[in-house]
Amino acid sequence: MRVKEWLFFLADENGATYSVSGNDVVTTPTQTPLPNSPDGWISQGVSLAKNMTYLGLDRSFTVPLRFVRQGAKILRSLVYNGSIEAKVFLVVLKLNSKTQIHETYYKGEIDFSQMDDQDSYFDVNLAEGGVMYFIKKNEDVKYEIPLDDNSEVIRLSGINLKQSTTSLLVGKADQFNATLFGGHLPASSIISNEGDNVPTSVEATDFVPLRDNDPSDNTAVYNTGNLIFQATTTSTVTFSPDFEFKTGNYRTGPTGIQPNFPVAGIQIKVDLRIFNSTGTFKQSLSIYTSDNVGLYFTEAGLTSKNLVRHHIVGNYQVSVENGDKVFLFIYATHWRPGAPLVGGEWVSFWYNDFEDPTLTPGTTAFRFDFLYPTTPCRALLLGDLFTRMVSKISNGQFTGNADFIRPTGDGSPTNPFRAILVTSGDGVRQISDAVIKTSFKDCYKSIDAVKSVGVRNVQNVLTIDSRQNCLSGNIAYDLGVVKKVRILPADKFYYSSVKVGFPSSDYEDNNGRYEFNNTSIFNAPMGRIVNELDLTSSFRGDSYGIEFLRVNTAGKTTTDNASDNSVFLIDCIGYLDEGGAVVWEPFRQVFYEVEGLLSSTVYNIGISPKRLLSIHGGYLRSVLYKREGTSLTYQTTDKNSKLKTTSITGAVVDEDADMPIGLLGQPFFKPFIIEFTTKYPLGILDVVQMSRSGMIQITDYKGRTYSGALIDGGVKPTTKEEQSWSILCSINTDLTKRI
Repeated sequence: MRVKEWLFFLADENGATYSVSGNDVVTTPTQTPLPNSPDGWISQGVSLAKNMTYLGLDRSFTVPLRFVRQGAKILRSLVYNGSIEAKVFLVVLKLNSKTQIHETYYKGEIDFSQMDDQDSYFDVNLAEGGVMYFIKKNEDVKYEIPLDDNSEVIRLSGINLKQSTTSLLVGKADQFNATLFGGHLPASSIISNEGDNVPTSVEATDFVPLRDNDPSDNTAVYNTGNLIFQATTTSTVTFSPDFEFKTGNYRTGPTGIQPNFPVAGIQIKVDLRIFNSTGTFKQSLSIYTSDNVGLYFTEAGLTSKNLVRHHIVGNYQVSVENGDKVFLFIYATHWRPGAPLVGGEWVSFWYNDFEDPTLTPGTTAFRFDFLYPTTPCRALLLGDLFTRMVSKISNGQFTGNADFIRPTGDGSPTNPFRAILVTSGDGVRQISDAVIKTSFKDCYKSIDAVKSVGVRNVQNVLTIDSRQNCLSGNIAYDLGVVKKVRILPADKFYYSSVKVGFPSSDYEDNNGRYEFNNTSIFNAPMGRIVNELDLTSSFRGDSYGIEFLRVNTAGKTTTDNASDNSVFLIDCIGYLDEGGAVVWEPFRQVFYEVEGLLSSTVYNIGISPKRLLSIHGGYLRSVLYKREGTSLTYQTTDKNSKLKTTSITGAVVDEDADMPIGLLGQPFFKPFIIEFTTKYPLGILDVVQMSRSGMIQITDYKGRTYSGALIDGGVKPTTKEEQSWSILCSINTDLTKRI
């Protein structure tokens, strides 16, 4: 009896095949083929096509299949006793003419979502099985990837944030038309902060008298605890006072006696007294000194008082270190022990005067750097997020391979690990059950944005590889002489503008205006093409956004911030500690010169939009082949476009400068599609799909050779008739031979 060349099976997820026993649909552990081949099989083709999103090759059937009799009964039973989500697979075996053994030729899942059940047949489409089935079906579904105990930990050290805080200085909060005697620390209350997302280092103060204190005794000043400022980082602080008070020399005595004379040597002084975090005095910054105290009669002579007005105004700078405490001390000298009627302790200070309505409370302002303490942040290596996403999206059935984007370096002090890590807003906030919530498509898009990659299906292991390897490489199959060769523009690859970078965020803060990791747009020299190439990341890369999230949600444990579900990329370096664990921290490159930044403590400069443009340089230049005399013209960005860095070696990266095409990476394809017709055995698809790019070589009837990555091609296994194929022209193909 003649052996059938093709065998067809309907099988469940575990490989058991369905058959009809009597009137029942049953499963059998042994393979039971359908007695009737699906109609349409003769005209059925199998094709490979370049997935233009992920740049891998997808295999598919080209037309629906029609099942009759037992095949139709099995499908009806499964969908009507179950649902259109029933897991059923068509398995096709082909006879090996040499071994006379049937070998697996194709396995695809039945797609009931487009079924057509009629009395005499049951039509369905097939979906490619394996890992790509899950990717295509669920690529837009958001999954939660836990930041668990197996996560990496980043020591998130802060950014020096610029802040300016203004306080109302009232002297003594409950004072009205009364005097303050001698040295004191005045009362003040904060009225405004320039940076809405930045905490302040300024403190509200109470009125604390130090009338009986020797002004040179700093211990008494520190012991009040009435500091007006505490530094969080080493920086230069600018103190800008603008307030007034009056002074007079208060003397006691019988009514009618008028000792109207000044006391020699008395001065009015305003100082900033600075101490370190443990209370050790460091320095005194003199803000104001005056010799004129004014005269003041006895209590009976209030209506004829003679006061001197003092206006404390200006800008004063002082260097502070982390933890330093600053006190505002106002006093008079000289101080004389044992002489109660003589000296600074008897000078009266007036912040209000009922006879002078122009004397009103003034202000003090501090301009300073704020640095939030280092906090731990759970994160994942970008490659680990990818492999976890593959497992999650396929319900654990398949795995991913992200070796291409694994960390570089060895973790030593001279060669630290370098990697991009990913975390979430909750991870930044140190929420205990923090997760990264994202879809596979957004995950891939973000990896591609910073690494320029594609994704290949290598025997159902989803594998990250470079764009260059997905679109060029070694020849996988030589088809020999083919027919009807023609050359067409690779219009799916053309672009008139390119977007690079990250999503933009609105912080409503002056510091945030200097964020450079936003979306940048460059125009390409393509006058006849209108198409935007989007190479942006779906994940954020703004270090200011991370810092604002840290400082604004400190101590909060509930999900109540707009950035909680945001996903962030952090460019990191890592060192091995004594126990062999990796200690990660944001990478802050040292430059010879930097322009356009408020602070050198920002990070993620290594993944700035202009640098990402260069990462995609080879691909961009391939599409703009032979346009080396032109440039990608900078158009716009949402915030800071003025970042410009000069490395120690002299390399300059200017974010808002045009990018000459000739300075991009080397091209690895030419922007043309080569179409042809051919017919070849089924085995070619397996060979091509196993290669990195599906590189094919052909020869036309004149002996001219062409090569390129497969874009679309297929075979009809039953009729072996000719099919149309197309490849992306390789950089090595000499098209001038057609002239």
